[in-house]
Amino acid sequence: MLRAKMSERAGAQDWAVRKYRAGDEAGLVELFRSVYPRWPANEISVAPEEHLYWKLHSQPEALRFQTVAVAGERIIGARLLVAMAAKLGSEEVLACNGIDNAVAAEYQDQRVLSAMRGLDWDEFNASFDVIVTDQGSHGAVHQINVHAGIQPLANAIDLLSAPVTTPNAAARSHIRTASTFDERLDSFWELASRPFDFAVERGQRYLNWRYADERAGPFMIRVAEERSQITGYAVLRPSTRRGYIADFLALPDRQDVVAELIDDAQSALAAQGAETIECCLPRQHPYRAELAARGFTLRRTLPIGYRPMRVDPAKLASLEREDASIHVTYGDFDLV
Repeated sequence: MLRAKMSERAGAQDWAVRKYRAGDEAGLVELFRSVYPRWPANEISVAPEEHLYWKLHSQPEALRFQTVAVAGERIIGARLLVAMAAKLGSEEVLACNGIDNAVAAEYQDQRVLSAMRGLDWDEFNASFDVIVTDQGSHGAVHQINVHAGIQPLANAIDLLSAPVTTPNAAARSHIRTASTFDERLDSFWELASRPFDFAVERGQRYLNWRYADERAGPFMIRVAEERSQITGYAVLRPSTRRGYIADFLALPDRQDVVAELIDDAQSALAAQGAETIECCLPRQHPYRAELAARGFTLRRTLPIGYRPMRVDPAKLASLEREDASIHVTYGDFDLV
């Protein structure tokens, strides 16, 4: 463990940083609930420790880099991440996304976040190709990200919202609710991803971990089909009077399917009592016209940034363009 001397404000004992261990979940939940006004921010139907365990285990590679800070037996800091495969041009790369960075109030002037980052910095950079992350609204976290070389996506990620309406559902009988994504999803992803230079890989395993596990939250999976082929899907999340399109994707040039999925989301979320609906997409994206036609307007821009790690930075040059062909949605981050 990496040890650091605490100031008089925090007392006379030392604090240390170490890797996450099984059984840390209760202490982490206690930390998060002391730091954040509400944690988790979204409704869950399981114990918060179970939800946290689910997040920590996105991939074995992620588990190696979950880091905590401790003062005695108490967890006073956390630096956690999610790992996922991503499409970068014609290649598959390993991406990561920082989640739930936190330091207890009385330790926030002790460089705890910096110490947690420094514990495995070289190994961390050598293990992932690129980091794509929500930089958050907290000033200290944002400054650390800037210092770490995180830069904003040029094709900014916008949060869009609209009043919920109830379109006629008669023409959408080919869209059904599914409990999981089946084996057809991998071939659908191979086709649907072709227009995009960058996107988190939406294969069967990842989507079932992200949306079909009850520990993730109350998601609703809607799948569009034609002659047994998947033509598109949307993942919805009801939440009191607000509903979310967490993720959606359709085959290339199937704007009709995109439109139907949005209309279907409106109907499904209205039935759950939602009054407004939100989603996020890059500013330049082929689905934006269909959203605008249905009353979606800009609410704010999300602080999404990226940094090359072991990948050749030249391969990320497309992300420096405002018209970068990328597919990024709410569900790619710890936001829904």
